[in-house]
Amino acid sequence: SPAETQPETTESVKEAVSSATPEVTKEPDATPKATDKAETLDEKVEKNGCAVYEDASYGFKCAYPAEFEEGTLKNNNTRTSFTDKDGGADLLINFEKIGKSKTPEKLLEEYLNIIGVDPDVDNCGANFYSVTFTRSGRIYHRKAIIANDKYIYYDFMYDQGSDSKSRYEDYIDFLDLYLEQGNKG
Repeated sequence: SPAETQPETTESVKEAVSSATPEVTKEPDATPKATDKAETLDEKVEKNGCAVYEDASYGFKCAYPAEFEEGTLKNNNTRTSFTDKDGGADLLINFEKIGKSKTPEKLLEEYLNIIGVDPDVDNCGANFYSVTFTRSGRIYHRKAIIANDKYIYYDFMYDQGSDSKSRYEDYIDFLDLYLEQGNKG
């Protein structure tokens, strides 16, 4: 009887529709949730294979490659230095107290006059400058910030032909970021 076939037909239609309808899968929500936590600067230090030098007496800090060993290179303003234990790179961390009249542009100009070379790259902002140049087969990079009348900078030097050049460049990118973000305020 027609009444008896109706439920079968309805069920058949439901089955046909469900088998022909593609299954919709929901993509994971990429929107950060309130419980998601932003990676802290200290977590980034470890993730980037670095450690932090902190000079409590002068109130500043600077990241350095964790595999580097404390070195003996010093000049008048050097607080400390680090050397790649495998050789090929050195890092000097420096500090000077300055007055309000010194700007990043002025400090960069003074530095370029001292080194006497045209930089490969230089960049200057409201509270920082960075410069990279090559001399005698070595690449020199300086990142400097001005924070609370303090002139904080590091010099990273490595052999141009070093097998570790890309690793050093990655370190420099992170050290630049840390110097700015780790010394705010």
